[in-house]
Amino acid sequence: MTLGATSYAFFLGSIVSNPRALSELNVLFSVPLLLLSGFYAAAENFLPHMIPVKYISLFKYAFQVLVHMEFTDPQALNCFNNLEFPCDPLKNQYNFLEPFWVSMICILVLIFGFRTLAFIFFKIRSKG
Repeated sequence: MTLGATSYAFFLGSIVSNPRALSELNVLFSVPLLLLSGFYAAAENFLPHMIPVKYISLFKYAFQVLVHMEFTDPQALNCFNNLEFPCDPLKNQYNFLEPFWVSMICILVLIFGFRTLAFIFFKIRSKG
């Protein structure tokens, strides 16, 4: 997740060179990505044209990975899996569609994608 955040910062830093504009651009990009990550509310509750944005959100996949890592071992939670009281309430509450390994692959794709875009923008800016 740290590599993903660093890649995201490289990408934003490659777009603008002014620190003030960078902080404003960060808010412009980060707030929708964070809201659509599923942490605060289900993305389906937002406007339909904003839902595709959730697929480029590093926050979404990182949150899913953390929930999978924390709540998948029933013995660590010291509970019994029965149908009346599910052992992993967060996994059931959030209805994650992607399994753990898909979320990890999506994080890796976003890391390489943001770094590639940052390289392209740095290359464009260095020629000008």
